[in-house]
Amino acid sequence: MQEAGKLIVGREIKLKGEITSCERLVVEGSLEAALMDSRTLDVTPGGHFKGMAVVDSATISGHFDGELTVEGLLTVTSTGRIIGTIRFGELEVERGGTLSGDIAIAGTPARASGGKAADQDD
Repeated sequence: MQEAGKLIVGREIKLKGEITSCERLVVEGSLEAALMDSRTLDVTPGGHFKGMAVVDSATISGHFDGELTVEGLLTVTSTGRIIGTIRFGELEVERGGTLSGDIAIAGTPARASGGKAADQDD
């Protein structure tokens, strides 16, 4: 049984473009794109996403370079690497997974009060 609205960028595939209204995107190859109005992003080990994505949830087991906004849960597995601007509702990082760049909870400024919580008193 196939999932409706599922797009798979297979291994050894290189794709560039804009993707909208995708229920689930699975990146096994190389994708350079803007991803909007999508529910789930999965970048598998060996997969590489470069660009911008706004999704409800994401699991990164490969590489993501760019701007990633996850309204719900962002999971970075032990083989996952994210570089860029990262916003999330919730975050789960397995040992070995890496995040680098401008990182913040969605809806909050990344550098409020010099890195302290915005409502924290000195």
